[in-house]
Amino acid sequence: MGAELLNLGKKVENLFNKMELPKDVTLSDSVITSIGIRELWIENFRGILECDENRILILGKKGKINILGKKLVIHQYSKEIMEIVGIIKSIEYL
Repeated sequence: MGAELLNLGKKVENLFNKMELPKDVTLSDSVITSIGIRELWIENFRGILECDENRILILGKKGKINILGKKLVIHQYSKEIMEIVGIIKSIEYL
């Protein structure tokens, strides 16, 4: 059963690729845009799990996103998009 689901997922992804639809929309992936090391925009997320000046842990659509850095601040936040500013050292997908 697990192999069948994996196969189905690959077929769906191939179909979306052929249709040239954006993957973030069709596969519900989070979109992360980095502008240098001081600004980060995140779209398609579910919420914030932890937040302090050295770490922000976000619940994405398909997993957790761990942002590490210094002087991190959530500058803008809405249902659709989040802006994080500070000195961004790493982005980890958990």
